[in-house]
Amino acid sequence: MKVFKIKPDFRFQSFFPYDAEDPRHDKLIETGLTMGSGASWLTIWDPPTLHTDGPPLKTGNFAHLWGLGGIAIDSWACEVLQPTLENCELLPFLPYRSEVFNWMNVLERIECLDEEKTKWKVGKKSGKRFGIEEYQFAPERFTQSSLFTLPKDSALLTVTGLSDSQTEFKTIVEREGLTGLKFEEIWSQDGPPIKARGLREILRSEDGNSEPTGTYLDLLRPLYKIVVLHQGPDKFATSISGVTRDALLLFAARCCIDEIGNGGILQLFYNSTGILVPEAIEAFIAVDMPQTADILRRSARPLGTQYPRGVEERHAALLRASRKTPEELQRIPTTMLERFVGFREAVERLDYDVLTKEFWKSVKSERGGFDLAATVHWKNGSPSS
Repeated sequence: MKVFKIKPDFRFQSFFPYDAEDPRHDKLIETGLTMGSGASWLTIWDPPTLHTDGPPLKTGNFAHLWGLGGIAIDSWACEVLQPTLENCELLPFLPYRSEVFNWMNVLERIECLDEEKTKWKVGKKSGKRFGIEEYQFAPERFTQSSLFTLPKDSALLTVTGLSDSQTEFKTIVEREGLTGLKFEEIWSQDGPPIKARGLREILRSEDGNSEPTGTYLDLLRPLYKIVVLHQGPDKFATSISGVTRDALLLFAARCCIDEIGNGGILQLFYNSTGILVPEAIEAFIAVDMPQTADILRRSARPLGTQYPRGVEERHAALLRASRKTPEELQRIPTTMLERFVGFREAVERLDYDVLTKEFWKSVKSERGGFDLAATVHWKNGSPSS
């Protein structure tokens, strides 16, 4: 048996549910965070529109859903994969260019992780688990469903090597030539342990697109394999030692924009990408986008005069900035404070939802938008990495 993470292929079109400025967009994301993965949406689903951002790409059979998370699946893929989708809700969006996509909401949650044998990432100061270094599964706990999630993780997984390989999700996707997905092997029953990689490293190092674009992105492509965001400030500092300042700044801004587009400014501070915020602010100034720089600077101000580079330090700074008393924080269940949804509740007074809307409007309009401003900056003499 083997287990794979199901990943979007960003060579194909991805979507936002609703326009980013539509208030229903934020409401949909908030509902998703509250309900968590594996919950049924059938009785509350109101089909959203699908929007794109940036240059249009070829549409695949699957598409990443920004903000909401998860995967959209088109009508043809629904038909050929029907035997594997019995434990999924297929929730339709309004047609996009006459094609109907559905959110593939996987309801099957299997307690198949061998927690004792799994190698965990543990915070140096808190001693708490915050991720998985090497997955280990208990094969006897798998069901006949080849598509599932884990109870404490929203990642979409698929298993091969069950009784009938011809009805397995991965087998059908590859046999029918369906596009828009990639499969990252994370465990093999008969093979050695597989070290897990960070999300951004997976998305960028395997994007399969090495052709020059004629934009600043040509400068950044190698940096996604060089810059280390997920292993703390020291590893980050070492990884950027050979990167030119200008390349690093544009890289930082692009990463922060992507993170904010995925889940907002609070998510940027909450996740490892937040280590890049000082460089992103400097980048917006460098490409003559002072309004955008100011919004991000104001957003970071509550974290202190010396910006905290470490993830745990930022978490602590966010809770201090919330001005909630220890008693008030204790009223938020520990299981929620260990997740993003708990931090949203704790720091509500910081108005990050409002700042996210300001940032998104500014970064798309000031100087014609960041992509144009960064490309002009690069072509006017930016040094290469």
